[in-house]
Amino acid sequence: REIRRGAVLRWGDRNALPAELQDDAPLVREAGVRAALALPLRVGGDVVGALTFSMLTHDHAWTDAIVERIGPVASQLALVVARRRSAAQ
Repeated sequence: REIRRGAVLRWGDRNALPAELQDDAPLVREAGVRAALALPLRVGGDVVGALTFSMLTHDHAWTDAIVERIGPVASQLALVVARRRSAAQ
């Protein structure tokens, strides 16, 4: 939901999920995800996917600095997705 709107989602403690993910808490716990980060892949004004990172062994704080460093990777990946879609048409 939030990622489709272009929001970055992150949590560093499986017991402190963002409000928009509370319905998914049982699934998150079952999968063993302790911390996660999801950055939207934007092409033009559309979100076409997400680049996600998960921690399974320990909690992890996803700082603004980490998000800023990973942001360009998400941007480049979005361009790849856009090129693939364009080539498939």
